[in-house]
Amino acid sequence: MNKLVITNYEDHILEAVYSDGKLSDLMLFDRQSILSNIYVGKVENIVSNIDAAFVDIGTGLPCYYSIGDNKHIFLNAKKDSVLKAGDEILVQVSKDAIKTKNPVATSEIELKTENLLVNTSGRIGISGKDPKERDKRSSAPACKESIAGWIWLYLTDSLSGTAG
Repeated sequence: MNKLVITNYEDHILEAVYSDGKLSDLMLFDRQSILSNIYVGKVENIVSNIDAAFVDIGTGLPCYYSIGDNKHIFLNAKKDSVLKAGDEILVQVSKDAIKTKNPVATSEIELKTENLLVNTSGRIGISGKDPKERDKRSSAPACKESIAGWIWLYLTDSLSGTAG
């Protein structure tokens, strides 16, 4: 069983991959851009005329989140699937803030490496080509298979391992 742990470490993002209970990969990322970062966001308000919500991810600038374009990943107990102010959802930043526009968040979570793409649609893409030889214009994976039961994603607040 493979596990991915994502946490904060001294104003950086630390990702650790465990394979069969042993640390197999460790990556440290700067926080200069929030693009592709994954957050537990809290819905601040719903704007029904644009079918969107604004989600607080703790950066001081709420993210625009399209309600109709996303399948919500609720992290709080819910009796229905209607998005409401105060709900906690899992989001990934798909566009950075530009001038007066807020960042954009999505519930379509993607984890990418040079040869691997994992997303919340339950699919895994693996490129069989050597990343040094691959045509940079082509990003289509060579094959796909289900990731059911393959990866666990832990989001933590600190190195203490407390799940967030």
